[in-house]
Amino acid sequence: MITSISQEKERFDKIVQSFESCSKHSGAIAFDAYLCAAARENLNAIAALQGKPLFDLSSLYDEYKDELPIFQGITADLTELMDYSAANKEYTDYLGQIFHRLQANSKQAGQFFTPSSLGRLTVNVVDDADYIRKAIAAKGYIKLAEPACGSGSMLLGYVSKIAKLGYNPQQVLLIDAWDIDQKCVNMCYLQLNLYGLRAAVTHGDTLANKVYAKHHTLMYILNGAIPEIRGDYDAR
Repeated sequence: MITSISQEKERFDKIVQSFESCSKHSGAIAFDAYLCAAARENLNAIAALQGKPLFDLSSLYDEYKDELPIFQGITADLTELMDYSAANKEYTDYLGQIFHRLQANSKQAGQFFTPSSLGRLTVNVVDDADYIRKAIAAKGYIKLAEPACGSGSMLLGYVSKIAKLGYNPQQVLLIDAWDIDQKCVNMCYLQLNLYGLRAAVTHGDTLANKVYAKHHTLMYILNGAIPEIRGDYDAR
């Protein structure tokens, strides 16, 4: 159990080192494989509850069979980090930070993810507390859209803001996240699901309104869908 900032840093460093310890693949490649496996394992667990077809992960597991024990340890450590973060109403974007530490971001692809601290700073200049309280009082929830979600840093900054206002984000926040990059979709979906948030994460082209795949978190499935009205959002 993590109880301090120093322990948080130690656990974060441990995760980075775990990726770097993968002997057959670089840390960045192992990170990509982990994201794919972890996101699809989460989706499979939800699909099983609904009686829907599952992703076939056998080929991925075969290729990364030596890394699977490492991946399992990473998931356990990541879950503890997120429990600590949520308990302190911070909702940190750990995967985005790990991505950068492993130098997995691509300058050629133009991928630069917002640090958690900047995400929290940015959301503090939009939607003041009175606006949020009025929106939640009127409907019992507030809807939030992110057309280029990346790893989810901006979204999680808003989640932190909601939590610090005294609300339970799992109950009052509805998230509609999009990204055209599959890696971003995996990062954002995995974090929103592990944080227990109600969200739909779409792999698609927001500008062209083209959907390749849409994934829902467990909280979305259990507690009701996001109203499917593009553009009808409370958060500004």
